[in-house]
Amino acid sequence: MKIIFSLFKNLALELPSLRISPPLNRAWLVAMGILSIVLLHTASRNLVYSVNWIEPKLYNRPADPRTGKIYSSVSFNTCSLPCFNYLYNLFYLDGKKVIPSNIGELLTPLSLAYWICDDGGFCQRDRVVVLNTQEFSLKEVELLVKVLGDKFG
Repeated sequence: MKIIFSLFKNLALELPSLRISPPLNRAWLVAMGILSIVLLHTASRNLVYSVNWIEPKLYNRPADPRTGKIYSSVSFNTCSLPCFNYLYNLFYLDGKKVIPSNIGELLTPLSLAYWICDDGGFCQRDRVVVLNTQEFSLKEVELLVKVLGDKFG
């Protein structure tokens, strides 16, 4: 049996011989340069960010003394499934995060957006998007610069 996951909405990745329960057969796998997130798309088109169906926990921090704003965060756990080993093997070599040589085929506007939200941000002062790539080699960063320039200008 073959199950096809939609990578970044428009790139199909075929994972052979998977035995997955029915709730996972509509999973979208979003893999960013260094992160994989399982998004389950339910019939009501709500995104559920958990595959073990444990209720996410909401945390409220004390009010920021400078602004008085209260910031919240959500925490959840997911299952580790062997069907995701393929992606782990793409982005990790001997336990170290790496940029795969085919990153140009994998990186899309949606995956870039997730990457920015996870390990990047917007610098208000300089009005630029920042991606944290400090842990990658110079060669890997140069590949990313080329791919980002070619795909997104």
